[in-house]
Amino acid sequence: KNAEIVKTLKPWGIDTLRVVDDSSEELYGDWNFPYVPHGMGKLAASLKGLGTKPGVWVAPAFVSETSEVFKKHPDWMQMDAEGHPVTNRDFYGNTMHFLDTTNPEALAHLKSVFQRVHDWGYQYVMIDFLQWLALGDRYQNAHLTRAEVYRQALRTIRETLGPDIYLLGCGAPQLASVGLVDGMRIGPDQWGESGFENIAARSYEQGVWWVNDPDALVGSDARTEEYRAWITLAGLSSGAITLGDDLTSLSPERLAILKRIHPVAGTSGRPADLFGTIPAQEWVLPVQGMGTRMRVVGLFNWGGKEALTHHLEPLDYVPTSKAALVYDFWNEILLTIFNGKLDVAIPPRESRTLVITGVTGAPQIVAVSNHLSQVTLKDPSWSATDLTLKGQTQGAPGDSYHIVAYCPPEFDPDQAVVNNKGAFLVKQQDGIWWIPVT
Repeated sequence: KNAEIVKTLKPWGIDTLRVVDDSSEELYGDWNFPYVPHGMGKLAASLKGLGTKPGVWVAPAFVSETSEVFKKHPDWMQMDAEGHPVTNRDFYGNTMHFLDTTNPEALAHLKSVFQRVHDWGYQYVMIDFLQWLALGDRYQNAHLTRAEVYRQALRTIRETLGPDIYLLGCGAPQLASVGLVDGMRIGPDQWGESGFENIAARSYEQGVWWVNDPDALVGSDARTEEYRAWITLAGLSSGAITLGDDLTSLSPERLAILKRIHPVAGTSGRPADLFGTIPAQEWVLPVQGMGTRMRVVGLFNWGGKEALTHHLEPLDYVPTSKAALVYDFWNEILLTIFNGKLDVAIPPRESRTLVITGVTGAPQIVAVSNHLSQVTLKDPSWSATDLTLKGQTQGAPGDSYHIVAYCPPEFDPDQAVVNNKGAFLVKQQDGIWWIPVT
């Protein structure tokens, strides 16, 4: 059922279903997935048949004491200072040991595991608990540093999977992983209480070393306002977005919120107050193709029990203008045309998203409602010759949204045309007009 929902969300760029099982049913090290009906290859094929990309979870360092690999090859394990296999007892119901990939036979085994994953047809591979690839005291090759041990193993996985499979590193030494993974987990399991801090602290990595991955959004039990805050941060930080909820249980309201940050924007926002407040409470995202004329600003209140008031000067975000239009994206209302200060109070665990645009003195586009980052807005322009405001928007087939336009008092629009057909003009408030689009 989740795969069917992913199929319906594919036009919004949500296209991958990851198969994860880190329970005691798996014999870590053997990686045969015995509990999967008809095998992992047929599972991957069935997911592809539904129009989704199949993904899989593997912990490459782990070897269960009950696995065939450990029974036959205890000499393949990392050793402690006394020369005994490194042991982590009762880990996910297992007594766990850890592969020593400086042993050529163990490295060949690692390669065979990921060749199998490749041949099964998985297009997304999450490799977890990577720090355990190099946490022993003794290795067969005693001349390598731990960083060299780690990179040798990770490079083998990367080369075996090839360049076309998305590789996500997790529980990984980050600097030692640069250049070998496509995505990197940057925080704890689920977004949790500290997820927003990790996203801010590691924002400099996003789009430079890899795609940042703060792990799964799980919001089915959260208030709608808190869920919207998490979604807003995901949209502004522009990393990988993983959905940890049972999609069959998400309400239409929450699915609608989720769609407004997909597909993920190509540009990434940054925390404006990273060194000023802990945690960071303000994010700024430039709008593609708009230069300094438009910014999306996310205001948050991640802590405490009282409202947090943000004190803004909108012209700081669009310094080339003499006044700024401040549009509340989620509440769909123009807050003000402003050239002074603006105070915005945010209740605990909530957010506000403001689209701030420099006033041009002529009719102009303020926002589109179908994407928080405004990435779906293309080439808006005003012609003083024929008094026409033009532009393009992009959307998923069948989606309904609206374009928001501002007209100064001396201008009064008389018609709208969308896809070469007459469209409605809806006056939402003084100076603000909506043009509905399907």
